[in-house]
Amino acid sequence: PHRAFLIITALVCSSFFIFFVGALTKPSATFYLLPTRAWELGVGALVAILILGNKVFQGQNPWLAGGGLFAVLLSYYFVSGENGISPLLAFPVIGTAFVIAFTCGGRNIIATTLSLRPIVYIGKTSYSLYLWHWPILVLSKQLCLKHEVEFSSLLPMIVIIAISFLSYHFIEVPARRSGRSVPYILACLFAALAVSYLFKSLEFSEDVSIYNTVKWDGQLYNVNPVREWPESVKR
Repeated sequence: PHRAFLIITALVCSSFFIFFVGALTKPSATFYLLPTRAWELGVGALVAILILGNKVFQGQNPWLAGGGLFAVLLSYYFVSGENGISPLLAFPVIGTAFVIAFTCGGRNIIATTLSLRPIVYIGKTSYSLYLWHWPILVLSKQLCLKHEVEFSSLLPMIVIIAISFLSYHFIEVPARRSGRSVPYILACLFAALAVSYLFKSLEFSEDVSIYNTVKWDGQLYNVNPVREWPESVKR
């Protein structure tokens, strides 16, 4: 465990350095590439090693757990994705690590609150919510633009919750509990790769002009005569 802790710590530091530089220079690539985001998973791995090795005082410091939860909640207001991924993402990640480290196995107020059944259920279905929220939001916005109707987030949110519920109970849970689902999962994976390669290979174009920024080119069509004033009038 000690050697694993040192190796993961080195990887986390290296990944975070690349992330920090990339967030300031190449935010789009930094958002999608694994080396720039691996530190987030690495922080969770470090917390797991510390907990399993009893290197942290589990549940003995509600102030640190509360500070971590406060950092996570506060990040909703000061971490924005409008200008790309931000280095400030470190605050909710570290805050989450504090919450896990100082509530796991403890009985402080933070641990009791996060152990409530509705919150636990949201945590269990969070992966399904994560998988479904983005494609549904993108497709719903595209449909609204295509049919020239105002976009409302209420209906997509209901659809996201409903599909995530079905996905969790009828796909995720059965897949975890039964080894028989592995061949079907692999078959779906290869099918998805084949379809993706097919779409990439085919020559087709899609009208994406609805996403283009509106530009003002009115001056190009200005036919008013340009009047040159005599030097005597200018004086």
